[in-house]
This record gives sequence, C-alpha cells and structure tokens, in this order.
Amino acid sequence: MRDKTILLTGCTSGIGKALLDDLAYSGGRVFAVSRTASSLKNSSLYSKSVRFLDCDVGSEESVRRLFSQIMSESGTLDVLLNNAALRYPDPIATASFLQWQDVLHTNLSGPLLTMKYALPIMAAQTAGLVINTVSMEGLNGTPGFSSYASAKAGLIALTKCAAREMVYYPHLVIVAWMPGNIRTPMNPDGPEEPAAAVQRFRDLCRTPDEYAFLRA
Repeated sequence: MRDKTILLTGCTSGIGKALLDDLAYSGGRVFAVSRTASSLKNSSLYSKSVRFLDCDVGSEESVRRLFSQIMSESGTLDVLLNNAALRYPDPIATASFLQWQDVLHTNLSGPLLTMKYALPIMAAQTAGLVINTVSMEGLNGTPGFSSYASAKAGLIALTKCAAREMVYYPHLVIVAWMPGNIRTPMNPDGPEEPAAAVQRFRDLCRTPDEYAFLRA
C-alpha cells in the first residue's frame, strides 16, 4: 500500500493491532483510530507514517472531526479498514440492553458513519477500497453472543448495500472480509494467531486485479 492513505479503525488489540503492525511499514500513511488509540502514539514500534487518533466511531460528531482532520492533513483517503468491534457474552434472556446498544454503536453504526464520510471522497478519486471486517457469527449466529452476531450480520448486509449503491463507480471496491476463527482478546479460544489473518488480508489485497492500484 505504498503511498496510499489508509484509515484503520480498532487498532489497539487483536486483528486490528496485527494489521497496524503490518501496515506501519507498508509505505503508506496510516491513520490508526480507536477510543484509546493515543495510548500507542509514543510507542517506538511504529514509524512516523502512523498517526494515532482517538475516535468513537459510533458517534457522528467524532467521525466528522476525524475525517476533517484526515483531509486537512492528507487531502485524500485511499483505503478504509473498518475493524473496530466489541464482543460481550449476552444470552438473549439476560441481555443488557445498554450493552446491546454499545455493541451495535461500534460494530454497525461505526462502519455506517465511516463509509458515509469516506465514500464521497473516494468516488471523486481514481481509486478507493473499503474493507469491512465481518464474521461467521454474522452468518450462523452464536448462542450467548446475540449482539455481536446480530451486528456482524447487519454489517454483511450494509457492505452489500454500499457496494450496490456505488456500482456506477467501478474504481471503488467495497468488500466484506471474514478472517476466520482468530485468537484475540475478544475470542481467546480461537485456534489461529492474528498473523494468520494478516496473511489472508495481504492475499485479499494482492490477488484480484481490482486491487492492483494498491501495489502502485
């Protein structure tokens, strides 16, 4: 992703942190955001091409300020990686409605808002890529994790809606990425390390001809 401007949400742990570790040395400029992203800004692990910004992606005002800052500093956005997510145990019969709202706020409203501001920017450019991280739980449901599964199901549908709405912009690619059963703080029993997800992410960006602009 050399010379590309990349926005990564959910960068402080799990798959997002693994993606950040990889993207930091990709040759692009990375805006890495989460509610606590600034906690990483003094780390010596990251190059100066990474900009850490705190953002609540489920808040439109917070996302509006984020995009204003990105455009002020970069003037463009080439890649949006919607990875921010929460996952709590919440069997339906005992679910906390506040917790349900918190999960959908981040996992579903967040991608809606970031795409709302990113797509007009990308539509006016010669290329753009949106990748929304989804889950098998959004297809199959998971007993005891109703809010997470419901939000991921919604994100799969939202991604399809966005792709169909932008069909007349053939330079703009919008996809859902399902990395698999990865061991993360949200999913400690997963069989694979986050590095496996990063490799599949690389494959996603390298193999289809549509993504050739990422190699430029």
